[in-house]
Amino acid sequence: MTQLATKPELRKAPFMIARAICLSAALMVPVSMVPDLQFAATADAKNGNGGGNGNGGGNGNGGGNDGGNKGGGSDNGNGGGNGGANKGGSDNGKGSGKSSGAKGNGNGKENGKGKETASGGSKSKGKSSKSAWSDTLGVPASELGALNAAKASPAALAKAAPNSRVGRIAAYRNAVLSGNLLEEDLAEALATLEGLEEPDRSVAEIDDALNTTTGNLANAESELEQLEADLEAAGGSDPDIEAAITEKTAEIEGLGAEIDALEEERAGAEAYEQAEDAVEVLDAQVADQHELELSLLDAAANKPVTEAVVTQVNALLGLE
Repeated sequence: MTQLATKPELRKAPFMIARAICLSAALMVPVSMVPDLQFAATADAKNGNGGGNGNGGGNGNGGGNDGGNKGGGSDNGNGGGNGGANKGGSDNGKGSGKSSGAKGNGNGKENGKGKETASGGSKSKGKSSKSAWSDTLGVPASELGALNAAKASPAALAKAAPNSRVGRIAAYRNAVLSGNLLEEDLAEALATLEGLEEPDRSVAEIDDALNTTTGNLANAESELEQLEADLEAAGGSDPDIEAAITEKTAEIEGLGAEIDALEEERAGAEAYEQAEDAVEVLDAQVADQHELELSLLDAAANKPVTEAVVTQVNALLGLE
């Protein structure tokens, strides 16, 4: 048996029907409008902050973090983004963050731009490693003129025709090499001379003294022979003759020692003078060789030959 509704329940029925109609109308609202309605309803309680950092020069990363915390009717949203680029050129890194709290939403967006080179993060500009001999020695190639041919290889110098530019430079090179040998000989001669004691008198002066002493010795020996003959004629015993013989014998011994000293002195003086002569001859040869070298270099050149030019050409030829 069906129980009939009481009067209070009948009085509530119109309100329940109206509530059901409103609920149905609400369910018919498009879903896309729900967030708008929600945001509109909570606009006064919303506080959203967005922040981002952009860094260039590394890896490009984008990330965003946000948090929404609801408390006391307010929401906080934080968003952060990091961006970086590394491509040997430039790039953009974008990061975005969204928070989903009860009713908080924050967006953060940033662009990070970085520039790097592909060679390891740095740019360098260098002058060409090309360096001319003139840069090293300080004489422009224009001043060398035809003598720039001194850059020819040793094989080219050896095979060059005598009258060619390279051939003339080769003749100069050979002359310098010969001159270097002469200078070595001169250095040795000077060393020999410096190792000798300079004599007090010349060989000629010593020879004069030696001739005199030798003559005195000959005379003393002759006188001794006469004294010995006189002693024999006296019967082999005469105190005066015997004393004279003793004295003359000592004189002869002294003259002999003097001659020995003179001969030794003469040997030293002669060695010194020979060393001096060798130095003088070699010095003259070196000077003449230098003149020859300069004349040969001048013959190979088409511009003035200065001391700096000579130095540079020698360097090109590998000469000391």
